[in-house]
Amino acid sequence: MSLACETAFSEVPHDVCHFHFARDVGEDLLTQPQKALSSRLRSLKLQVRLREQRKTQTEWLRERAGAPEAVLVLQRLLRGESFTAAWTATLGREVLLAFHFWMLDYAADGGRQGFPFDPYFLYFHRRLIRGHDALVRLLSRPAVSALAPKTLWNLRDHLQRYRNDPKIIAAADHYEIAFQEFHRLRTVLRLWADGTSPMHHGYELTADQQHELREALNAFCQEYRQRIEDCLDEVERGVCAIILTHVEKYLPQLLPPTGTTSDGVRTTNQLETHWSTSKRACRQTQGRRKLTRLFDALPSELMLLPNLGNQQYVNVVLDGHLDHLASKFAEAHSAGSSYASWRLTNTSLNLGRIPRRLLRQEHFVDRLTETYDIQCRDKHREVA
Repeated sequence: MSLACETAFSEVPHDVCHFHFARDVGEDLLTQPQKALSSRLRSLKLQVRLREQRKTQTEWLRERAGAPEAVLVLQRLLRGESFTAAWTATLGREVLLAFHFWMLDYAADGGRQGFPFDPYFLYFHRRLIRGHDALVRLLSRPAVSALAPKTLWNLRDHLQRYRNDPKIIAAADHYEIAFQEFHRLRTVLRLWADGTSPMHHGYELTADQQHELREALNAFCQEYRQRIEDCLDEVERGVCAIILTHVEKYLPQLLPPTGTTSDGVRTTNQLETHWSTSKRACRQTQGRRKLTRLFDALPSELMLLPNLGNQQYVNVVLDGHLDHLASKFAEAHSAGSSYASWRLTNTSLNLGRIPRRLLRQEHFVDRLTETYDIQCRDKHREVA
């Protein structure tokens, strides 16, 4: 493509999109450690065992639903509500499921930029390690160890086998080093955007900032050349070599030549927004790369939504104004059921599930372990 641009537009400056450049570097850095970590995780069958554990404990709660000894209290305790009823045998299971749901909510650690900017598999690994460490601390407390259900100990053992596996350790160390250096490259390139749609930003820079970036990239390359010569760690040397190769290859196209005028926009993200919006929304909803099956399964009425931007359509169907949309829907479905009743019949009952607003509170794991410890100690005093 570079040769084609030089041939067809020889007098036009040829720049490289910084966002796509960083993405290519990140994929070269993180793909290998991610595959190694993912492959070993599948071999250990940890996710299968955790899924079976959740299913078993959810069934246990469902069978005892309504019984006095099976009152669900963890959410109330985490909210700070007082609870003076008798000891409930379900609390240990609730804590177990809370650990599961918190570890599975690893996507909350990302910035909605996708791989490699958000290596969600690494985030998942980090939560598994943090969950294991928190369980070890919790179960080391005498009051908890005497009352904790066997399944909570089993979770600790599953996570401990994962944490101590040599291949997991090696792959995770490689992943952490690669992601750390990728973070360093993004910092030098100033690829940090505010807002909820970072993939649609132009990452504009002023002329002075472009000059500072040029100097920073030159210093960055010099530092990495020295690191490659001096580094004794093979993994770190390989990571640095990948980054340096990319930067040196595209350095002339990363910034406009000195003395030329530029609008400061460094990415093509804004140019691609007009056609990627609908597909991006579907991918975020379904989690699929290919959308063929999705569009085949979607109701045909979905394709009418763009008509709301057509004034002639609005005049004919909505009497000329979008404010009439709600009333028109009401007229079309006057005999239909409510949304609440539809949701109840189409949503599974997730007993023991902790809401995300609680899972994402700061220091959630510490509060979780402390809450269970307090309840266990209270039970001990009551028995004594």
